[in-house]
Amino acid sequence: MLVGTKTFGEWKALLAEIDKINVRIDALSNIINAYDKVLNQQSSFITWIKYATILVPIAVVSVPIIELLLHYFFSA
Repeated sequence: MLVGTKTFGEWKALLAEIDKINVRIDALSNIINAYDKVLNQQSSFITWIKYATILVPIAVVSVPIIELLLHYFFSA
């Protein structure tokens, strides 16, 4: 069978649709990558908050103790 213009046109339309689908797949892949990046950043931020909730109270308690020790050693 010879390839007629109608058949070639149908193939061309099919290839154009496939290209559109590939563009959508690429866009979805980019969205997924961006979402993963945001999740990693949020995870890092949550880890930082966990450390801060531990270290800030320690610092608050330590400052008066250090102040008293410095006052004791330097005033003597």
